[in-house]
Amino acid sequence: MKQVDQELFEMAIKRSSEKDAVKRQKLRSPVEALMDYACNFEKANFVVRVNVIKVGYDKERDVKFAQALIEETALQGSQLMREGDDMEFEWPLTCTQPELTVGKTYYIIAKKGTSFTEYYGMTRVRYQLTGTALVIDPEFKPLLRIMMNNFVKELRKNNGCIN
Repeated sequence: MKQVDQELFEMAIKRSSEKDAVKRQKLRSPVEALMDYACNFEKANFVVRVNVIKVGYDKERDVKFAQALIEETALQGSQLMREGDDMEFEWPLTCTQPELTVGKTYYIIAKKGTSFTEYYGMTRVRYQLTGTALVIDPEFKPLLRIMMNNFVKELRKNNGCIN
């Protein structure tokens, strides 16, 4: 898993600062790159914008975790995801990313989660922020927020993925 804020920002800057119009057109846009990534179902199958409400560490399992509320579902995964629902994420302690902060909003592009039953019998889904999962902080730079808004508009325009 990686937090790709800087990579996407640099891709956008490179494309927007290219003076030669022909070269600029040949450079891949960040929105195109995100569409390709989110629509490659070996890498991802959902895109959500979440607000983190809790971050912690589970010492029994040696993993970091976060709980978040869904603010927007841009691409529906195999499990039903609705605005206002909560999600649970986890990643190994050895991973340096993501650095999720309570109260901040992030876009998560990842694969389906794993169902588990809690000790009191309720079934929940936990999403792994490992492997091909992407975590994007739209407030990293104003340009990144604009790019993510354009990405979500593209998903909505296409009613999801076009492939």
